[in-house]
Amino acid sequence: MKHSKDIINKRRKNLLLLINELKKSTNINLAEKLNVSLPTIRRDIEYLHNKNLIYKYHGYVSAISSNEIRKSITENKKNQIAKIAATLINDDDIIFINSAYTSIQSIKYIEPSKFVSVITNNGNVLTMHTLPKIKIILTGGEIKKPKSALTGEFALNNIINTQANKAILGASGFHITEGITTANIDEVAINKAMIERANKVILCVDSSKLNHKSAFVSGDVRDVDILITNSDADPEIIESLKLFGIECILVDENGIVK
Repeated sequence: MKHSKDIINKRRKNLLLLINELKKSTNINLAEKLNVSLPTIRRDIEYLHNKNLIYKYHGYVSAISSNEIRKSITENKKNQIAKIAATLINDDDIIFINSAYTSIQSIKYIEPSKFVSVITNNGNVLTMHTLPKIKIILTGGEIKKPKSALTGEFALNNIINTQANKAILGASGFHITEGITTANIDEVAINKAMIERANKVILCVDSSKLNHKSAFVSGDVRDVDILITNSDADPEIIESLKLFGIECILVDENGIVK
């Protein structure tokens, strides 16, 4: 069995190398060059496509640049974190979501049967498809490009006057001594208000953000109740965070909690 898997993995590796060399090719041409059947090449193409390593079209494929592959892998990691965050949302919850990509993605994965109110300063929510039972409330405020973050006194006042069950937040960095940090000073007050006005804080950051610190502090490490990050996170950092009473949830690229 292992020998058979090795043969398949080698064939798929050779196929990926060939596609990257040719940039674009038909399925028939690839099958001929690798001396395999068309059904076999289709299965291998499907496998590489599902791994986001190539683009698959009707009858042909094209290569993906290394930058695109890295971006795709990063987005997949963030979406797996967002999926887990969505499972922590209960029926009738009022949720704060800040301007981070990962936190806003959690809206897509909320169980359709749940009634949830989402209060967010993320203007990108306007382009998302949401379910009828999810009420979206924008904080208002001044729009900050390129993230479409809503900030300023208007947004801040609307958050301060609300009590939420949970805050699902992203961050530029999460450092053991510096805490939750952001690269944008205008978002600090918004993040702090969400933390203060939520009963539970769920921080959603990919593993590259751990023990990284940006310029501006939004919250203390002790403000975080639950951390959701990738399973490739440094075990020593995770163990250190647990000492602060933080529940750490690690999720792999397939969405499996470790």
